[in-house]
Amino acid sequence: MTNCASCSAAMSEGAKFCSECGTAAVAVSPIETTFNAAVEFASNVAEETGKQVSGVLRDENAQKIAGGAALGAVAAVFLPFVTLGAGALIGAGAVAYRQFSKKD
Repeated sequence: MTNCASCSAAMSEGAKFCSECGTAAVAVSPIETTFNAAVEFASNVAEETGKQVSGVLRDENAQKIAGGAALGAVAAVFLPFVTLGAGALIGAGAVAYRQFSKKD
């Protein structure tokens, strides 16, 4: 089931025109549909993650470790032999080691 791009009315699969307003149906490729679903999923995950970690990231050390993880993940994009997860783990570990070794 799809929705009309003009009036948002429900349209049955394969309909050429909207039964409510008469607007021609817009063909959407499977790749575009998959991409839009992935974008929506990523937005929902980011929003939920933000809610879950907002209290944790008030701590200065946690912010620095999260920053290191983000930096490591970004570095992994440019280094083909390192995955995003490994880059994030390495970055967070490096920052955590520096932070906690200073206190000794």
